[in-house]
Amino acid sequence: PLSVFQKEIRKKLHLASQSSSYTSALFSNLQETGKSIMVKTGDILFGKYEIGKLAGEGGMSKVWFAKELSNNRLWAVKDIDKTSMKFKSMANPDGTLTEVEIVKDLNHPFIPRVNDVYEDETSIQIVMEYVNGKSLKEVAEAAGPIDEAHVVEWAKDMAEIFIYLHTREKPVIYRDLKPGNVI
Repeated sequence: PLSVFQKEIRKKLHLASQSSSYTSALFSNLQETGKSIMVKTGDILFGKYEIGKLAGEGGMSKVWFAKELSNNRLWAVKDIDKTSMKFKSMANPDGTLTEVEIVKDLNHPFIPRVNDVYEDETSIQIVMEYVNGKSLKEVAEAAGPIDEAHVVEWAKDMAEIFIYLHTREKPVIYRDLKPGNVI
């Protein structure tokens, strides 16, 4: 359990990291040295997360395991390369990615929670809840055909997520549904 003092320090660190002046200072420091924020194993991301091994990668991003230094909690860090052709094809005209704005506001027990988001000219890091388990793709490859009862239960859970996404004030359309993205 955290002491009152530790809770207060954690709160102040979190608020400071959300402050645009704090974030701008970090970015200007990195930009002055000419370094991108793209991460690698062993890096300490913004003084809070130690980057572990690579968990996976796609067309415009890599996902890394990370450990929060203050409490050893595991997180997943999605490291998006803003210079990739895939990002450029999906980005808004102003260079932002709608995904980042959407995921920050989601709150559903079946959707990983976003803890922090950092961005510079060349990359975006989304620090999100780590979900331990195997993807539907891994389960199907290891077990072969899956019995109907399990498939129906998974479909009900996924339908609950889609109802949540589609009935929001601004409905969300998830365009990357595939067995590898379902845990």
